[in-house]
Amino acid sequence: MGDEERCQGGIREIETGRQVSFSPLLAHRENSLQFETNSNSGFWLDSAVGMAQFEDFWQTIAEKVQVYRNDISHLSSDGIHLKDGPVVPCDILLLGTGFKDEYPFFDMAEHIRLGLSHPSTTNPEDQEWNLLSEEADRKLIAKYPILATTPGFQKSPELTAFHLYESIGPIRDRSIAFVGCVGLVSMFTGAEVQAIWASAWLDGTLQLPSEEEMKKRTAMDSRWSRRRYPFYSRTSGINFDLECVAYCDRLLKELGLSSHLKGLSWWQYWTKVNWQKDYEGCLSEYLENLKKQS
Repeated sequence: MGDEERCQGGIREIETGRQVSFSPLLAHRENSLQFETNSNSGFWLDSAVGMAQFEDFWQTIAEKVQVYRNDISHLSSDGIHLKDGPVVPCDILLLGTGFKDEYPFFDMAEHIRLGLSHPSTTNPEDQEWNLLSEEADRKLIAKYPILATTPGFQKSPELTAFHLYESIGPIRDRSIAFVGCVGLVSMFTGAEVQAIWASAWLDGTLQLPSEEEMKKRTAMDSRWSRRRYPFYSRTSGINFDLECVAYCDRLLKELGLSSHLKGLSWWQYWTKVNWQKDYEGCLSEYLENLKKQS
């Protein structure tokens, strides 16, 4: 639960500061809801982020759900057999196993060329990215010293980060784009904006910086993600949970779109509540701009 700070006997919700205690609910139940302790400050998002949409969500889980933190040994007509012995009666089994950002239809050479995550190699291109990442690291820590203390930070993980410009475009290939390779707290807004940006990337209508500048920004993005969000320092992904609005606005600026700003002053831009509906005119504006260019 990356957006919530764990505390003894329940959860402290960072946004509201409310304490949710389950101790009375759990005292008489086996396999009840328990939270893993974590000594890290809530400043560090040290797990994937989730968002509870209903006030009674955790109480409902605590009262009605049996939680087993064990691996499955096998299945039988009796139910689910756990490795430590218990058998859980079961009528329906739903597998919520998640997914990995993998592209098995590309070989290693294509992974490296396209900037997709892959096991670290001694390939010259990987070595170049290592140098760019080290430079980005030095700049980040100089500007934000607290990032030097990232808990559990892995300087040289087994997998490289995605080296995609704006987490979408392979720097050496304008004929393909990858959306959804960045973690955002608002995936609906991100998907809309990424789709428009990817279309412009493929059409060749984006005004892009030099290849050198794209590489530097890409290295900075991946290093920021791994420093700012410890959970992602152990994965290949890029994450902008707390920078979702800034990331989407950055893409829209490269597209030359401004309808989402609604004529805001600089003060309103930084203080006004940001709604998903603010972005509803972006596609129409983009298509109108394409007509003017043709």
